This record gives sequence, C-alpha cells and structure tokens, in this order.
Amino acid sequence: SMSAAIAQMGVEQDAISTLNNSTASPPEFLYTTMGGFVSLEPGVHQGSALSIAANSVVEFTAPSDSPDNNHVWVINLTEALTVGAGTVFETNVPEGHTVTIIWNVGAAVTLGAGTEFLGTAFVGGAFGAATSNVSCGTIYATGAVSVGRIGSLDPTAEVVLW
Repeated sequence: SMSAAIAQMGVEQDAISTLNNSTASPPEFLYTTMGGFVSLEPGVHQGSALSIAANSVVEFTAPSDSPDNNHVWVINLTEALTVGAGTVFETNVPEGHTVTIIWNVGAAVTLGAGTEFLGTAFVGGAFGAATSNVSCGTIYATGAVSVGRIGSLDPTAEVVLW
C-alpha cells in the first residue's frame, strides 16, 4: 500500500540521516546558498535548506590516489533543495571507479529549467523538475513527482547508483 511505502521511506531517510554521524568521521556542513562551481568530495554532507544558484556546476570529485574504487556521497538536508535553472551536476572520478550519490531531503526538491541532476533522491515532499533531466538515479518522494526526462545524460558513462 502507499501508506506502507511512505512509512518505509521514512525509515530509510532516518537511517541515511545518521550515516557517519560520529566524532571520528563527522559530516561536512553545507552552506545554505551555493553557486558557481561547487566541488564535493566523497562522504556525508549535511545542511538545512540548500539553494544552488542558476547556471552552477556541482561536481562530485574523487581523488585519483584514492585507495577505494567505490565513491559515495550522501547529502542530508533537513529542509528543501532548490536548484536554479541551467545547473549541471557531474562526476569527476578516475576511470573504472563507481559513483553513488544519495540525496536525503526533508522537504521538497525543486529543479530549475534545464537542470541536469544526478543521484538517487529520498524526498519528504514533492519533487518538481518538469523541465529538467534526472540521470542515473531513482526518485522516492512522499509528494508529487514531475520530471522532464529520466535517463542517462551520457550514454557512455559508467555511473552506478544505489
């Protein structure tokens, strides 16, 4: 049933929100407003509401000397994610490495026109991306989902998402 699925999603969001929540490996804190070129290294990132300016580039970057070939980014936001038009999400990892990007958003996600979004999203509200592209991921939302296009933006890319 839909109510059981939404309840299970809440369990998953709670579990994701506590990843690496220790003093030995604390999460990286995100500013509430970001823009231009933003580079995020693998790990757990957290914040409240996040607004990304239009025409920005958000790059998920893994160091070439990383001993691990499986790179994971978890972005935990207690509130909404708003992304301006024309923003591009991309990866920069060594060839042959895998990428997992998980967005755990407490409220709605709104993507501006022409945005190219990467990742799997757990959303405690609506996911609005009517004129945007969502690549290599899955959307789990408790509200309405509106997406322009779902699929790989680069058919040669080897991006594996959880």
